[in-house]
Amino acid sequence: MMLITFSLVACFGCKRKSISSEGTHTSLICLWQILRLLLDGAMELADMVNDHIAALLQELKSMNKHLRRDEGEEIHTMDRPPKGVVHDR
Repeated sequence: MMLITFSLVACFGCKRKSISSEGTHTSLICLWQILRLLLDGAMELADMVNDHIAALLQELKSMNKHLRRDEGEEIHTMDRPPKGVVHDR
């Protein structure tokens, strides 16, 4: 991490108008490593979000299955209201 900080300061924080080719090369390598870390983190986050969405979709499918089954059972009990429900007169 010290190398990255030093190279970036040397590249962007210097008051000279030019930088050596070695400094440019070092800075580019550090920037490439930073980009790689950012991309790896983005991929890991995308995988995590994908897993969460898949779990939520599975839960939704399960809930829909239970609701359909419960609606089928309620058809037979429509003659009387469920407990705790007051009829509108």
